[in-house]
Amino acid sequence: MNRIDIADLEFIGTGLNRPECLLATKYGHLCVADVCGGISIILPNGISILADGSFVLAHLGDSDGGAYRLQRDGRVDLFFFEINCAAIQPTNYVRCDTMGQTWVIVSTLISPRVKSCRRDNADGYIILADDKGNRIVAVGLGFTNECVDYPNGKWLYVNATFQKRLSRFDVSEQGALSNKSKVAELGVGTFLDGLTFDVEGGVWITRIVSNRVILITSDGKQILILEDNGPERVSVADAAYGRYYGQRSFR
Repeated sequence: MNRIDIADLEFIGTGLNRPECLLATKYGHLCVADVCGGISIILPNGISILADGSFVLAHLGDSDGGAYRLQRDGRVDLFFFEINCAAIQPTNYVRCDTMGQTWVIVSTLISPRVKSCRRDNADGYIILADDKGNRIVAVGLGFTNECVDYPNGKWLYVNATFQKRLSRFDVSEQGALSNKSKVAELGVGTFLDGLTFDVEGGVWITRIVSNRVILITSDGKQILILEDNGPERVSVADAAYGRYYGQRSFR
């Protein structure tokens, strides 16, 4: 895979307000979460598609979270809002897998979440929702961001933004996560955000701050695909990493 020059990019879609999560369907549709997407009761961040064609939206509020279902006719209803009889914190991402399970990401317990932009904080967690109910299946992650199930259904890959780490969990038939292992550790300015797989088992990762797209091949090699940043800004952000610095945010 060769590196892509910025000048060779073509742009699709205009007028978006903080587009976050993009899904492409086999019918040629592109679906994107947009702050001004017409859903006034929630702030959609991560999105996923259920088997019936409806969407599950992660609610990234200032102080509250949860997940909502958006029907194709525009109707919205609550998917779930509580875990262990307590309200869920702001929810970053949601992933519906091929087994009918839904993985929900909470990045941090800290409010405002900008204060979690530090090396020593690891309070993110993962919720699993299925026909057995909703339960926390992993904790202790440094700003959990996105997750994706491997095509064989046996592993769950997870980005921890402020640990600069891509990890993998084994997934049991009951959805339990175990045997957490490090897939990749990233360097300066490499704050991981989105991820997905290609047909060869490689992991494509987007990086906030440094505006990079990286491919991690199945044998662990890291390939820079795309980059568009100001080196000085990346250096400043990385130097500030590890401490809370006012109201500036990596988001």
